[in-house]
Amino acid sequence: MERSLDIILDLCFGSCGKGLIGGYLATKHKYDFAIESYGVQAGHTVIKQDGTKYVFQQLPQALINDSTKLYIGAGAVIDLVQLENEVDQYLGGKEKAKGRLFIHPRASVIQQTHRDWEKENIRSGSTFKGVGAASAFKVMRHPDHKLMHDIREWSNFLADTAEMACDDLEQGKTGILEIAQGFELGINHGFQYPHCTSRECSPMQGLSD
Repeated sequence: MERSLDIILDLCFGSCGKGLIGGYLATKHKYDFAIESYGVQAGHTVIKQDGTKYVFQQLPQALINDSTKLYIGAGAVIDLVQLENEVDQYLGGKEKAKGRLFIHPRASVIQQTHRDWEKENIRSGSTFKGVGAASAFKVMRHPDHKLMHDIREWSNFLADTAEMACDDLEQGKTGILEIAQGFELGINHGFQYPHCTSRECSPMQGLSD
């Protein structure tokens, strides 16, 4: 494959098999990098031919290809416990993940205050995992909101992943952009507000995030 960026997007409401397709593409094309901006309100399941099952909420599906570098974008909303669990389970821990996993320093960090706020104030369109509230707190520049550059334990993984992806493409490498959920869940152009997620689910939003 020559320089290219494939984009995987569900055009319905999610849960239509992005994990299956993403796993197939990752195995077939062996991308140089994968980039996404997931939140923990959605999961992506990949089952390899040998029956090994992977369930991702924070890491890219293309992880199943051992040579693919993993980029998490600035629009990601990260549950630190879930991230560490996936790194331990699928990458063998932080030490082994160094040099393969990179996280944008402006990715949001979910705190208990975000989960509590959603449970107290939202009646529809939320999984109550704090993703929407964390996104809103970031937009409002709330003084107590944390980004990944505030989390010392992950400082060795921080990098401008958007710039890294662009540099890779300029060098003729290949990548895949994984977009969570589905187009019809988008907050602006999806099926129905307020029964939607907290952002758009589109190629434009994916590239921005």
